[in-house]
Amino acid sequence: MSGSGSTLAQRPTEKDAQSGPEKDEQTPNILARLPVSERTRNVLEWFLVTFGIYVLITAVGWIGDGFSAATGGRAEELFSVAENPFVGLAIGILATVLTQSSSTTASIVVGMVAGGLPLGTAILILMGANIGTTMTAIIAAFGFSGIERTAGMTAATVHLLYNVFAMAVIMGILFLRPIPVKAAAWLGNLGAENTLYVVIWVLGVFVAIPGVMILLTSVF
Repeated sequence: MSGSGSTLAQRPTEKDAQSGPEKDEQTPNILARLPVSERTRNVLEWFLVTFGIYVLITAVGWIGDGFSAATGGRAEELFSVAENPFVGLAIGILATVLTQSSSTTASIVVGMVAGGLPLGTAILILMGANIGTTMTAIIAAFGFSGIERTAGMTAATVHLLYNVFAMAVIMGILFLRPIPVKAAAWLGNLGAENTLYVVIWVLGVFVAIPGVMILLTSVF
């Protein structure tokens, strides 16, 4: 009895047998498999992030150069049809739905603006991209069923209506239409004069303003 008891005690349970492979399958990324120290791994991860940003910026520059060469300096003439607000919005919506990424659409448009695309047309396309990006959330909601689908569709619809109403306010009120174009041109000129303005703008929009809002929310 004692022998069989010790055998049973030493026999690996089903849970123990499965724990090993599960740990191997949960390895987060390829870098975690490298036989290097944690510090070296962190340095490699930051290097990859920096390299990825460099590739993105370089690619946007190539898009601008390629677009400028392809249009032969006639970008404004070629895209005159997109000056119609509905056409510009439709282009942005379609491009974002096809790529499932408003960031991709925005990056391409930025490169095209550098290649000669009129700023007013670009803003219309970017507004359309903000609407097209809501399609991703709607598609994701269809992956659920029952109450979960209802909750998901509700959240996706809020996202859609928020972007549609924001676009409708800007495009529907005539005196507001020129504001995005003039503000973008002003900020673009500042950034061209001194990169420090760009850094201040990014820190202000993505760090300072959210930080103040969080602080106010916690206080009140």
